[in-house]
Amino acid sequence: MRGVLAITKLTFRSWLRSKSGLFFSLLFPIMLLLIFGFVFGGGSGATYTIYVQNNDLNKEGQPTNISQTLINILNSTEVLKLNAVPPGINAREYVLEETKVFFSRPRLLIIPEGFSEKFINGTMVSQMHVVIRMVEYVLRYGNASIPEEAKATMLQGEENIREFLGKAPVQNAELILIVQESDRSAAVIKGILENILASFSMHAVGASPVVELETRYMAEAKGLTTVDYYLPGLIGAFIMTNGILGTAPVVSDYRRKGVIKRLAATPLTKLEWALGNIVTQSIMGFILTGVMITVGYAVFRVAAIPSPLGVLLIILGAVGFSGLGMAIAGALKDVEAVTGLANAIAFPMMFLSGAFWPLEIMPSFMQQLARFLPLTYLAEGLRADLILKDPSLTTQSLAITLATALIFIILGIAVTRWREE
Repeated sequence: MRGVLAITKLTFRSWLRSKSGLFFSLLFPIMLLLIFGFVFGGGSGATYTIYVQNNDLNKEGQPTNISQTLINILNSTEVLKLNAVPPGINAREYVLEETKVFFSRPRLLIIPEGFSEKFINGTMVSQMHVVIRMVEYVLRYGNASIPEEAKATMLQGEENIREFLGKAPVQNAELILIVQESDRSAAVIKGILENILASFSMHAVGASPVVELETRYMAEAKGLTTVDYYLPGLIGAFIMTNGILGTAPVVSDYRRKGVIKRLAATPLTKLEWALGNIVTQSIMGFILTGVMITVGYAVFRVAAIPSPLGVLLIILGAVGFSGLGMAIAGALKDVEAVTGLANAIAFPMMFLSGAFWPLEIMPSFMQQLARFLPLTYLAEGLRADLILKDPSLTTQSLAITLATALIFIILGIAVTRWREE
C-alpha cells in the first residue's frame, strides 16, 4: 500500500507541475462546457436568420396590409430573425454581400408583387370550396329532413358557385424561399415557414384547427436545463481522454527517461506501479467531475448531482481508461508512436460514442459501431444517473464498464514491461 501511495503522489505531483496537463485535463473541458452551454443551452433556443424582400407594395410604395401582417407574424416567432431587403433591387446579390460580411448563411424569402391580390382571391375560392363541401355533406346525411324547396335552393347555389369557379381559375399566392443546397438548416426553416403559412391561411378563411397538440414533459426531466443533458457526456469524454492521454504518453516518457527501470530496482512491484497510476486517474476523475458540476451550477444552474452509483461509475471509467492507456504504453516503445496511437483511439471514440450528441442522429452503421465503444456505456450510465435518476439503467452501464475496466487493467498490467526494463 505504501508503494501505491508513493506512485500516486509521484504521478499526481507530475500532473500538477505540467501546464499542458492541467490545461487539457481541467481547463479545456471547462472551456468546452462553456462553449456548449452558451451555444446550445444559454438562450431560449436556436434562431435562424432570414433576409426578406417584400415586393408586394401599394400605390404609395408601402407594403400592403396583408404582406406586412405576414412579416409581423414571422417576426414574432422566437426562432426566426428577419433582416429586411429593400424592394426593387437584386435581392440575391444583396444577401450574398451581406452574408459575406457577417459569415452567415444566405437565406432569402421573397414576397412577390401581387401577393395580396392572389391571397385574397385564393381565400375567397377556398371559402367557396368549403361551402360546396358543406352542401354536399348536408344533402348526403340530412336529405330526409330537408324540405324540397330548401334542397333546390342549395343545389342551385352549389351550381352557381361551381360555374363561377370554372370561369375564374385562381392561382395560389406564393412565396419564394432561396437557400443553399448545402444548408442543413434549410429543411427546418422550410418546415417552420410552412407551419406559419398554414395557420395564416386557416385564419384568413375563418377555419380553426380540429386537432391540437398538447406538449407534456417527463416528470424526471423537470428542473433540468439543456446544459444538464450535455454535462454527463462531457464528463465521460474527458474521463476517457484523461485516462488514455494522461497515462499512455506519461508512462512511455517515464520508460524512455529510465524512471521505470530505476523503480523496478526498488521493492516496488509492477502491480503497485499500475495501481498508483489508476488511483491518480480516479482522483483526477473526481476533480474533473466536481469542477465541471461546480462551473455548470455557477454559470448555467445545472441540477445534475451523481448518486453513489454514479460515483462508482466515474471510478470504474477512470480505472478502465487508465488501464487502456497503460496497455498502449506497454505495447509500443516509441513515445511518439504511443501518443499517436492514444490520440487515434481517444478522439474518434469521443465523437462516435454519443458523448457530445445523441446516437439517434448518426447513421445506422455508426450507431452499431458505438455499441462496441466503452465510452458509450460510460456516457449513457452518467446520463441515466445524473438526468433520469434511473438506478436500473445506471446499473446496466455500470456492469459493462466494470467488465471493460477489468479487461483493460489486466491487459495493461500484462503488457507493462518491468524488470526487463
